[in-house]
Amino acid sequence: MKRSGEFFKSGSVRQQAVDVLAVALLYFSLAQLGFLFAIPPGNITIIWLPSGLAMAAILALGAHAAVGVLTGAFLANYFNLVVGTQAEMAFFPSLLIACFNTAEGLVAARMLPRSFSMENPKLRMKSVLPFVGGAFMCGLVAAVPGAFVMQEPGSGTYGLLERLFTWWLGDSLGIITGFPLVYKGYRAFFFGRKPDYFLNQMTVTAIGLLLSILSYIFTLNVQTESLRLRFNYVSEVAFLSLENAVREIFQHQASIASQIELEPDLGSDRFRVLTRDVVQGEYRALGLQALSWNPIVRGEDRDDFERQTRLRGQENFQITELDANGRRVRSVERDRYVTVLYIEPYETNQSAVGYDIFSEPLRREAIERAIRTNAPAATSPIQLVQGGNGEGSIGALVPRPVWRASETRELERQLIGFVVAVVNFSNLLNDTSSALIADARVSMSDVTDFGAPVTIYSNFRSAASEDSGLGGGVAGLGRTRTLEIAGRNYLIESEPADRFLIANASPIPGTVLITSLLLTLLASLLYLQWLRTLAMREDAQIRTSQIIDCASDAIIAIDNKGFVTEWSKAAVQMFGYEERDTLGKPLVELIIPEQFAVAHALAMSNYSSERESRVVNKISEMSARRANGEIFTVELSVRPVFLRGKHEFIGLIRDVTERQRAEVRLRESQKLDAIGQLTGGLAHDFNNLLGIVINNLDYLNANGLNEVSQRHVKDALDAAVRASKVTKSLMSVARRQAMDVGVFDINAELAELKPLMENTIGKTVHFELKLAKGCLASKFDTSGFNNAIVNLVINARDAVRESPVRCVTVATTTETLEVGADELAPGKYAVVSVSDTGPGMSPEILARVFEPFFTTKERGLGTGLGLPMAYGFARQLHGKVTIETREQQGTCVKLYLPLAGVDRQSLIGSTVVPRSAVGGTAPVSRVLVVEDELFLRKVACRLFSDLGHTVIEADSADAAVLILQDSNVDILFTDIAMPGTLNGIALAKHVSEKYPGIKVIITTGFLDEKSRQSLLPSWRILDKPYRKASLVELMCGLL
Repeated sequence: MKRSGEFFKSGSVRQQAVDVLAVALLYFSLAQLGFLFAIPPGNITIIWLPSGLAMAAILALGAHAAVGVLTGAFLANYFNLVVGTQAEMAFFPSLLIACFNTAEGLVAARMLPRSFSMENPKLRMKSVLPFVGGAFMCGLVAAVPGAFVMQEPGSGTYGLLERLFTWWLGDSLGIITGFPLVYKGYRAFFFGRKPDYFLNQMTVTAIGLLLSILSYIFTLNVQTESLRLRFNYVSEVAFLSLENAVREIFQHQASIASQIELEPDLGSDRFRVLTRDVVQGEYRALGLQALSWNPIVRGEDRDDFERQTRLRGQENFQITELDANGRRVRSVERDRYVTVLYIEPYETNQSAVGYDIFSEPLRREAIERAIRTNAPAATSPIQLVQGGNGEGSIGALVPRPVWRASETRELERQLIGFVVAVVNFSNLLNDTSSALIADARVSMSDVTDFGAPVTIYSNFRSAASEDSGLGGGVAGLGRTRTLEIAGRNYLIESEPADRFLIANASPIPGTVLITSLLLTLLASLLYLQWLRTLAMREDAQIRTSQIIDCASDAIIAIDNKGFVTEWSKAAVQMFGYEERDTLGKPLVELIIPEQFAVAHALAMSNYSSERESRVVNKISEMSARRANGEIFTVELSVRPVFLRGKHEFIGLIRDVTERQRAEVRLRESQKLDAIGQLTGGLAHDFNNLLGIVINNLDYLNANGLNEVSQRHVKDALDAAVRASKVTKSLMSVARRQAMDVGVFDINAELAELKPLMENTIGKTVHFELKLAKGCLASKFDTSGFNNAIVNLVINARDAVRESPVRCVTVATTTETLEVGADELAPGKYAVVSVSDTGPGMSPEILARVFEPFFTTKERGLGTGLGLPMAYGFARQLHGKVTIETREQQGTCVKLYLPLAGVDRQSLIGSTVVPRSAVGGTAPVSRVLVVEDELFLRKVACRLFSDLGHTVIEADSADAAVLILQDSNVDILFTDIAMPGTLNGIALAKHVSEKYPGIKVIITTGFLDEKSRQSLLPSWRILDKPYRKASLVELMCGLL
């Protein structure tokens, strides 16, 4: 056997031989068991388990198992049939029936599995019903031909149909009950496979049907036995009555014979007196139709005997016999006559007087036998010639010899005649067995002679009774008795009639069957519901298991003693323990840090006694330990559950390490954003003030001051310009710095910057530049990039100043960030790292390095803006700056910038248009200046007036809207941040929509790059603090 469940299989010859032998033996054994429950005649049962075995064997083992079925079926039927018939007569029927049984198994194994799926874990009634219906169809394969083969002669159509129905029902129920039991046992025993729902359901149904049928057969057998005992009693009483009646007849006959021996010449009156009470009246002998005295008359005394008899009063008496035509004629001459002289009752039998019974062969044979045995001897069954009630009836004459002492010899006796008892079998049975005859079918046959029995009495007529007496009825309840009457043997057969069966039948077998079937149906439905509930529970468990396995959080369950009962896949990944290594082990030994083990045990004990806990039904953060000993923070949610009378705990554990890191980064980002907003706001206001100072100093310097005054003004102007550079640095920190953004190769920029970096570091520090292969194209402002790198190099140089090994390395590489990596968008990034061999940073310093003006350098050696400026530059370009540092092991600062996705050839010839002055003079225009800062507005108005433009001023955007309604304006020059309902951008949009001919210039001291890029396509932007040259350049380019 290679696999179970296939129809045709291959295997070794030895294995197949073992299969065939095992199937044959099991089939034979089950068949013998089935015969025990057979309904007579003993070879057909209403449940034939071998049918289910045949289907299961062929389905499980393959087609070669059919040989075992054939062998077992032949042996079982042969040994069952050979008991009641000759061996050669049982061979061919047994072989035919075995072929039919094998064909039934093959058809069932081929057809029935199509109606259901053996491997389907789901059970539906639409799988069970086709199986049951198919089983009844397959039962016809063997039942129809088998019933005809086993039909008994004379059984008739009813007997054939009864046999066919019983056979069909037995084989069908055998498949339904036997197949699930055998197949389930086979799969479980040989393969250890858990039976599927279909086999389980059918097994329950099969067991219920089997028990129902066995219960029915048992109660039916009990009822049959009760009927048998009752019928045996009635039959035995009838048989005893019959024997007593025959014995009484012989007693009366003997008594009369004795009296005649004493009175050989008695007259008719005396004979009548002797026989009157015996043959008629209330106390007559039952079954006795007549008694006659038949003296022996010698041939030479015939005439004298006839004459004397007439003289005694019997006129016209003569000795007669029957001729060939059955007519009464005078007897032919012979040496002796045995003639009827007296007969009682005379009135009904007077025609028999004078008849020579010795003239008829049957009567003569009985007479001769009586003489030889000197005892009553009955004739063969004859048609009685006596008239009256017995006319036309079958009976027997029983002559009894009568002797008298010899007149010549003292010790010899002389045979003088015969007392003949005329026994009417019909009267005998009706008179003695009326109770039996009323409730049974009774027949009486003469079985003395060889050959077929001669039926002499029957109270029914049927095709079967014509030859062999009884036919039909309830088999097994009939009684037979052989009765010896005067040297002849009579077989009396009886079996209960329908009237007896109906009168004595019990409803118990039917009630038991119906009740058992209803209980089987109820049990099957309950089991089906239980299976469905079990399937739903298994589905729920699988679904729950899948949910647990899919959960990113670890799920752990422990019992009330702290031992692990559940360990999810996420727990395996989180803690590093495999599930097999955790189940049944104390949780405290696995994930609880040693310093918290005592607290954990105490908490478990407190909850068990007081049902109070700081953890149960709460969400809390605590420390946990991985398999490698690493301690990390988790978020724990514990819920108690009550299972099998005990408390268990289910914990949902979330690793919050990354979340804490993200929260730290978020707080740092928010802190830096807040500092940036503050710094940007200060820079904005400071730029306004610087704009006033610088432009007024420019005005003074351009209006003919003396040399000393010009020198003072120049000094003040230089200071103001330096102050504007400081504000630009602050704007960079706040990510509001104006940039000339283009696509550049980072490697090329660093190569150009290398001399500057080497000069900055100095000859006392080893400097190394490691550039990645290929082009690292990114979108950035070269000035900002250079400032950021130089500031990082300066910090690295200062960090290694006191180190024994002084080394600074600038390197480039690429890195691909996945979704959710920090706060950056996923994609490829260029990474510029600046590493040093300095003392590194402590966690406290690392937490503050991006704060503006924070520095660890001595006063006057640093501004604290280097790292904040680099951070702001990177964030403004959607990148980031990270720091990796360990105390006494150095620091590595990494600058991440998004790659632009272009190659080196694409960068050749690409340039960024610089903010260079544009020559020429701008045409005269009407300019509307909108600025809320009074002094700065006056400076702007003066600059435009000096350039020859007509100026209209407004202190807010709302005032500008009103001016635009009444004035013609060519250029709108507006600040962004202003009080009122509208700001500068809203005003610009209003103008662009309602007055599309007006040019727009926006001036600002605080604008991030993203907002700048969104405004540039439509309007020009002038950064504060601006000077006259920048304004002239912008106006020339605009007009």
